[in-house]
Parts: sequence; structure tokens; C-alpha cells
Amino acid sequence: MSSRMATPRPSSYRYKSEKRGMTYNIMLVGQSGLGRRTFLNTLCEREVISPPDAPNPETANVADPM
Repeated sequence: MSSRMATPRPSSYRYKSEKRGMTYNIMLVGQSGLGRRTFLNTLCEREVISPPDAPNPETANVADPM
């Protein structure tokens, strides 16, 4: 009998990490429109960053009073 323990399947690591959660710090940089949000959401297989709310067209270009 070998003294080494059997290595769990990668799918069991995935299942356990989904149940307990994992913390990561990720910095994505790049120009606007390159797909940073899509890349991160695809990498995590869920919506981590939701799309920004569309601005209200009535107040979009109203200057703040000084």
C-alpha cells in the first residue's frame, strides 16, 4: 500500500470552492470597450460585475451649479 493519499478529482475542488467560496483580488486594465467585464464574468462563470445602469437622458448633461 502506498503512503500517498489519492488526489481528489478537479471537479471536487470546484464543488467545494463553490460551496465555501474563494476570495480573489483581480485587477483588469485596458481601454473602454475591450471586454473586461465580459472576461471576468466568463472566467468566474457567473455575473460578478453587472452592466452599468443607463444614465437618465433628461439629467445626463446637466451641469452642477457652482
